Amino acid sequence: MTTTALFSRNRTKHRLRHTLLAASTLVLLLGACQNVPLTGRSQLALIPPSQMIADSARAYDDFLKTARVIRGSREAQMVQQVGSRIQHAVERYLQERHQEQLLAGYHWQFTLVDEDKTPNAFCMPGGKIVVYTGILPLTRDEEGLAAVLGHEVAHAIAQHGSERASQQALASVAGAAVSAVAAGAMTKNSSASDQNKARLLAAGFGAAATYGVLLPYSRLHESEADRMGMYFMAMAGYNPQKAVELWGRFKEEAHKNKQNTPEFFSTHPSDDTRIEQNQATLAEVMPLYQNSLAQRLAEEKKRR
Repeated sequence: MTTTALFSRNRTKHRLRHTLLAASTLVLLLGACQNVPLTGRSQLALIPPSQMIADSARAYDDFLKTARVIRGSREAQMVQQVGSRIQHAVERYLQERHQEQLLAGYHWQFTLVDEDKTPNAFCMPGGKIVVYTGILPLTRDEEGLAAVLGHEVAHAIAQHGSERASQQALASVAGAAVSAVAAGAMTKNSSASDQNKARLLAAGFGAAATYGVLLPYSRLHESEADRMGMYFMAMAGYNPQKAVELWGRFKEEAHKNKQNTPEFFSTHPSDDTRIEQNQATLAEVMPLYQNSLAQRLAEEKKRR
């Protein structure tokens, strides 16, 4: 066999391996897709929910060991009450659509943490939600808090944590493959030009993965949680107009503190984008709020 024929045969084998690998990866990704409740968006889910929930429960317990948890205060009771109301509204929604299996393994907890310098809240897979006291001046009342908790509950229901972990795992594998290709090109016999191209390839892939995939999906998750959260707070009898007003206050706070990261480089949409998107969602969710308000008021009257 000639050298040319041998090279051609090896190149064919190489292409076949890559084709089979690409096909196998495509089958794996298609099999690891699921749809987000309410929005119907298809998402990547490589990591089993049970694993995410177990890991998050341990991380949450570790967090509580050092956090200054507030219990029994009026604010802590409000966090529990609003969170539980939204939780029950979501559970009813999923039961009506025979999707209650999506909550398998969830153990909801709504915790207020004493941290006045942190105007934030976060959610872990499985329903572990933390609210920092620093966000309460911005939420102002129950309905402003419902906008925050609806958003965090939406992250849990949409399994955004699992999707982010799956995307990062896939990006890590792809990045390792690109690095291996680049390392293979940087041999003693390769030219300086080829070595430089290999370095640019590895660096370019990292930037493309971050700014072209991971950050846009992070912003997508935030927008999706905003929209779902407005639905959930409306189902619980809270006025979704308060979500629009809340982001208006966030915008004022960011302007006052001169915090203005360009949206392209941010994990979150800009305040203007969020306000605009939330205003567009209002027409969809106001009928839900009007239908649920009477039930919420009746339940509150019984507790008095």
